[in-house]
Amino acid sequence: MTRDIVAGSFRVLMRKFRTAVRITRLEGPRISVRLAQDNLRNILRKHRDRVAVDPDDGLSARSTAKTREPELARTVLVTAEQRLNGAPKRRLSWIVPAPAPGSGGHRNIFRAVRGLAQRGHDVLVYVVPDRRFASSRDAQRAIEEWFFNLQAEVVLGVDAITPCDLLIATHWSTAYIAHRHRHRAGQIWYFVQDFEPMFAPMGMDYILAERSYQLGFRHIASGPWCSLMLREKFDLDVPFFRFPVDRQVYHPTAGAQETHESRRRVIFFAKPEAPRRCYPLGLDALRIVHTTMPDVEIVLFGSDQVSSSELGFAHNNVGLIRDLTELARLYQSATVGVAFSTTNPSLVPYEMMACGCPVVDLDYGRNDVNYGGRENVALAGPTGEEVAAAVIDLLRKPERRRDLARRGLEYVESFPDEEGMVDAVEQILLHLTR
Repeated sequence: MTRDIVAGSFRVLMRKFRTAVRITRLEGPRISVRLAQDNLRNILRKHRDRVAVDPDDGLSARSTAKTREPELARTVLVTAEQRLNGAPKRRLSWIVPAPAPGSGGHRNIFRAVRGLAQRGHDVLVYVVPDRRFASSRDAQRAIEEWFFNLQAEVVLGVDAITPCDLLIATHWSTAYIAHRHRHRAGQIWYFVQDFEPMFAPMGMDYILAERSYQLGFRHIASGPWCSLMLREKFDLDVPFFRFPVDRQVYHPTAGAQETHESRRRVIFFAKPEAPRRCYPLGLDALRIVHTTMPDVEIVLFGSDQVSSSELGFAHNNVGLIRDLTELARLYQSATVGVAFSTTNPSLVPYEMMACGCPVVDLDYGRNDVNYGGRENVALAGPTGEEVAAAVIDLLRKPERRRDLARRGLEYVESFPDEEGMVDAVEQILLHLTR
């Protein structure tokens, strides 16, 4: 009976261990190697009578990542119930700007919120007041309609934050709210999803956004680009987690390559309301693509604020697609995907890659960091002519296109799913809280 329980729970332990190893590889030795080592040692010591390895045997950074994992996979015996009961639980309070339909930043926050609540933490979400919501229940209903059930309490308003272990800011404006309530929290964290000064012209908002990273909080970053920016700008050593990709939804389809040979389609992540997505640049490029290759279908998606009558070339505008399965079908049908990242990318280019769609992005700043290198993405200069040239090159060279699609797909294979992302967030928060 005991052996059956142990065998059934082995995957849970190894998922936790692999998450720690993944963080070790990505975040660097100073924090993450200790995380991988300490968590595994603690588990082995606690259940010394049920393991067949010495807790201190060979757990160097090199052996943990490369050598020990296969051996541990055969020998570590710890039940899921024991692991759950041994994990410290926290009261985690999040401060979030008022949500909007289709917001990728909010979806990422809410994934973490829901996952941490499912792991037994006491999670509370404070929503910055907005005229669209008359009550906390209104805000909660909107979140459930636009995203999903958080399995956590939602409070409209930020004036009555109750005591908590961790108070987590999620936007530069909420960082100042957290700072005002710092006496209510054991620690304050900043869940950084972009370098937000870049969202504003030089002025008060830019300065306050920049200063929000210097309020003395602990930081956790979404993706390597944010971590790199905070290190270069402020000499902050910030651990990061990878974007989650749901491979049950986003995956290649059989026969896609044959379809792309007979019907070529370019899709463009078009968001005129978000300047950092360079909507006018995309239109300039697509006009050239249409003039050069008029038989190629051009599809715009991602926003309900596109004015089709003003574009001046043949296209199909499908707007904001809220159904993720329908969105995946669009990616799977595309010959080339165009998604611009002038700051931290959205999930869009990674989900395109997971569907086997080669991606064109801008060769700007350190954008190569977002893709693990230039070999996994087509990076183009920031002019319509250069972007169009990159798109046309992929359309005209099927071997190059297939190779880039393969490399992109292989790259995102290393990304976690939602559960893996929450594992990484929880590991970082709880490890650095100790």
